Amino acid sequence: MSEHDAYLDDAAALAIGALSPAEAERVRSHLATCEECRAEYTALAPLVGAISAPEADLAPPSPLLRERIMAQVAPGAKVRSLPRNTRAPAWPLYLVAAASFVAALVSTFNLATTRESMNQMKTRVVALQRRVDSLTHSLQNAQMAAIDLTSADATRMPVHHGEIVMRHGRMYLAMHDMPMPPRGHVYQAWVMPRGGKKIEPSATFMPDRDGVAVVPIAEHNAGSMTEVAVSVEPVGGSKQPTTKPMFVASLE
Repeated sequence: MSEHDAYLDDAAALAIGALSPAEAERVRSHLATCEECRAEYTALAPLVGAISAPEADLAPPSPLLRERIMAQVAPGAKVRSLPRNTRAPAWPLYLVAAASFVAALVSTFNLATTRESMNQMKTRVVALQRRVDSLTHSLQNAQMAAIDLTSADATRMPVHHGEIVMRHGRMYLAMHDMPMPPRGHVYQAWVMPRGGKKIEPSATFMPDRDGVAVVPIAEHNAGSMTEVAVSVEPVGGSKQPTTKPMFVASLE
C-alpha cells in the first residue's frame, strides 16, 4: 500500500470519526492539499450521517472509492462509472437504518419478554414455596396426629361413631362408620369453652368412603373446653347448630 493509499484509508477513518484528535488534524492538513483524498472524505461523510438522517442529500461516491471497494470485493471486475450529476440511490441507507431500528425493537421486546418471564417465574416460585410450606405443615400435623392417636398415654372418650382423643393439650375426633351426610351438607364439630355461655363452631369435615374421619379440634388448649358436639350442617358451616347434634360429649 502506497503512502497515498494510506491517506485514503485515513480519510475514510476521519469520515466515521475513528481517528484521535492529533491524527484527525494531520489528515485534515493533507485533505487541504489533495483533491482525491478530499473527494474520498466528501463522499463518505454524508453516508455516516445518513444512518440517523436518511433524508440527507447524498453525494455520489467518488469513482476512486468505488474502485477501491470493488478491488476488495471482486478483484479484476470492471467498474461501471455513474453518469455525471447522477445521485447515488439512498434506499440502501434507509434499509440499514430500518434494520438497525428493527434490531433495537427486537432487542427491547426480547428484554421485556425476559423480564416478564422472570416475573412470572418468581410468582410461580413464591406460589410453589407457599404450597410446599402448607404441605410441610400438613405433614407435620398428620405425623403428630398419628403419634397422639396411637399413644398409650392418650385420654380417650367414646362417642357415637368414634371417640374423642386428647393428649398434651391437643384434641381430635377419631370417627368411623359414619354415613355420608345429605347432599349439600357436611359434618361440623362444636366446642364449649370453659366459662362460656354458648357452644362455638369448630371444624367442618366429611368422612371418606369407608366412613372414617380424623378431625383436629384443638392444637394446644383442649383443657379449656368442657363439651364437644357434632351435627350436620350446610356446606360452609353454621354459626350455631341448625340440626340436632348426633352427640354431645362432656369433658368434665
